[in-house]
Amino acid sequence: NKPNEALFLAADLKELLLAEEGKPFNKSLMAENILSISERYRDRGYAYVNVSPEPIFNEENGTVDINIQIESGPLVYIERIDIE
Repeated sequence: NKPNEALFLAADLKELLLAEEGKPFNKSLMAENILSISERYRDRGYAYVNVSPEPIFNEENGTVDINIQIESGPLVYIERIDIE
């Protein structure tokens, strides 16, 4: 993949999220969502991935939007497996 090229469609990653629109914000669910996204990248060979949620609070209507930034390192390959 080229730099800045999306590995997954946003809709595909959104399916992994446990949080639902209209439900109360839950910090533990957000942590699980980060783990799910990270695992999806690792399953595709990206051992280094940084998933950063950025909450955008709207105090007027008591809601929060979550913008998730994802940065992944290069693909990682297995060179050798030694079994003893």
